[in-house]
Amino acid sequence: RVAQHGDEGASHAVTYYAVVETSAQKLAWVSLKPVTGRTHQLRAHMAHIDHAIVGDPKYFNKENWQLPGGIQKKLHLLARRIVIPHPRGGVIDATAPLPPHMLQSWNLLGLEADRFDPIENAPED
Repeated sequence: RVAQHGDEGASHAVTYYAVVETSAQKLAWVSLKPVTGRTHQLRAHMAHIDHAIVGDPKYFNKENWQLPGGIQKKLHLLARRIVIPHPRGGVIDATAPLPPHMLQSWNLLGLEADRFDPIENAPED
């Protein structure tokens, strides 16, 4: 659940976000960078600002929203890039391609799947 500031047991959570690209007036590709690591953090934050992630079975009310033709009702969330420190120095920098259902959606909506990530260098705190 989304807790209010000061609620007993509430944990502070921070997510940076930026709109990468939009499609019409209804859909947007959003880049998210979690600073804290709470359960469902990205999904809850997006739902809290009334922009739930398409196909999210917990936070996206897919029964009451008509998806444009061809977009699958699967979760459209991907850890596209992760950079972690390597125990012997340096970093591990791993990227992943869009899964087929998301690539299909990007193609249908005319989004550029390899577009630059605008928050790549967002602060870590």
